[in-house]
Amino acid sequence: MEVNVFSLDGKVKEKIELPSIFLGEIREDLIKRAVLSSQSRRFQPKGRDKLAGKRTTSGAWVAGYGVARVHMIKGSR
Repeated sequence: MEVNVFSLDGKVKEKIELPSIFLGEIREDLIKRAVLSSQSRRFQPKGRDKLAGKRTTSGAWVAGYGVARVHMIKGSR
């Protein structure tokens, strides 16, 4: 396959022969995959905790404080 090489003036300067790799079919799925891969590198990777929101801050008082208390959850009334 021959293609034209243009000069800065916009005139045809010469013709060159393209390598055979340019004769293959264009696979849009591979192009999309490569673009998404390069774009996703700018995002911060996240290490999510599997127990996020499932734990509570309440705790039982152990013996020896001299007071009778039940569990208290922070932020509740």
